[in-house]
Amino acid sequence: MELIEITESGTVAKPINGPTDLVKEVMSSTAGLYMAAGYVPPWIGYFAT
Repeated sequence: MELIEITESGTVAKPINGPTDLVKEVMSSTAGLYMAAGYVPPWIGYFAT
């Protein structure tokens, strides 16, 4: 398993296979959460592949 960071801008740190609409929504929502609560690695969002 690999954890891929959702960056502060709401993008992924490493390409993942063709983001689906759901993945894009998660990335966007996570960026909004960062704006509200802060971006403090390692307490951030990740995708597991």
